[in-house]
This record gives sequence, structure tokens and C-alpha cells, in this order.
Amino acid sequence: GQVVSASSMADRVKTEADAKEAIFKAEFTVWEAKCNEIESENEGIRQRNKSRENLIAAATSQFETEQANYERELREYQDKIEQRKASMAAATPDETGYVPEAPPAPLEPERPSPLDPRIEAIKRDHPVEQEKTFLPEPKPEPSIRYYIELRDLLYAKLSEMKERETSMEETFARRILRLQAEGMGAADAIILNIGDDFLEYLMESRIRGLGRLLPRISRVYLRNPKNSDLLYLVTYEYYANSLTVSIGSTFLR
Repeated sequence: GQVVSASSMADRVKTEADAKEAIFKAEFTVWEAKCNEIESENEGIRQRNKSRENLIAAATSQFETEQANYERELREYQDKIEQRKASMAAATPDETGYVPEAPPAPLEPERPSPLDPRIEAIKRDHPVEQEKTFLPEPKPEPSIRYYIELRDLLYAKLSEMKERETSMEETFARRILRLQAEGMGAADAIILNIGDDFLEYLMESRIRGLGRLLPRISRVYLRNPKNSDLLYLVTYEYYANSLTVSIGSTFLR
């Protein structure tokens, strides 16, 4: 069958999760807009109900002020009545028989109108309004939560794998550079000891190259002095005024 990579699996899960999540977000946006509309209407209702309460409180306060003024004026009125009665009782005729007239009767203060009819009028003109209830909040399907959790988990694992891959690449690169540096240092420390017989052999090959009739040697085999069963392949190339010798890393038995 076809091999499915981890990235393609994560992308497929992400596509399906994003599609389901987008559908739910659209439904939630519609619900949220409707709730905002209801809240705006309820805010107006609360303001009107608050204004109604303020009117009742103002009417009550005004009635209490009028009632206090009435009681004060009533006491003053009663005092004036008593003073008038006392003045009339104390009045006596003078030498001519004239009796002074009593002072005019004071005006009785007017009682304020009752509070209840005022409040009833306010309640009649400003009835209490009930706030509207909100629509139930839409709930996502259970599968959406699973898709989203799986999507987030896969991408978290892929991100973790990517970080580990980057770390491994950096570690491997550092080790390669260290091995390269160690190899270059080891190459500088290698000392190749070529015997006199081999030098004579090379010189003879060089002399052979002076003539066209004699063949020129291009490779030889060297035997390992420590292990006579091992033979190493040695090749060399001729240039205008130089000779390059290469000792192979492989060996022949």
C-alpha cells in the first residue's frame, strides 16, 4: 500500500479538525451576536426600571418634605390660634367702652396630597419591564474535542521530533568536524618509511620512462613486514617533473 508520512497524517487531522472547529465557531458567533442584542435590550430595560425607581424615590422624598413643611406650618398655625384666643380673652373695653378687635384668624396650612396616588400614577405610567432570557449556549460535538486534541498532540510531537532532529544534526556536524580535525592531525603525524630497495625501484622506473621502448611501471604491491600474508596496492602517476605515489587503504591477500 501507499506509505503515509506523519506530516500528511497530521495535516489530514488538522484539516478535519479545523473544518469542524470552523463550523462550531460560526454557530457560536451567531449565538454570541444574539446574546449581545438581548443584552443591549436588557440594558435599556434596566435603565427604564431604574428611572421608574428614581421617580418613586423622588416622589417619596418630595412628599416627606411637603409633609414636614405642613407639620411645621400646622404647629405655627395652632400657636397663632392660641395666641388669638388669648388676645380675645384678655381684651377689655377702654374708657369709652370700645373693645379692640381681635387679630385676623390665621390661614390653616394645606395638607399635601397623599403619597399613594402619586406612586400609583408613576407605576401606571412606567410599568416594570422583565428582562429577556438568553439563548442556551451551543455545545460542540464530542468528536470536535477529540479531533482538536489529536491535532494538537500530533503537531506537538512533530515539533518535538523536529527539535530532536535539529539537535542530532548539530551534534553529528560537531562530531564530523572533530573527526575531520582529528584525521587531519593524524595525517600530519603519519611517517612513511620507504626502504632503499623501493627507492631504487622507483628510480629504475624513472629511468625506464626516458625511453619509449621500455614500459613504465604504474603500480606495485608491497608486503606488510609484520604480516607477510598482507599485500598493499601502491599506485603512482608521472607528471612533467614530479611523481605522485598513492598507497591504497585496501589490501590484497
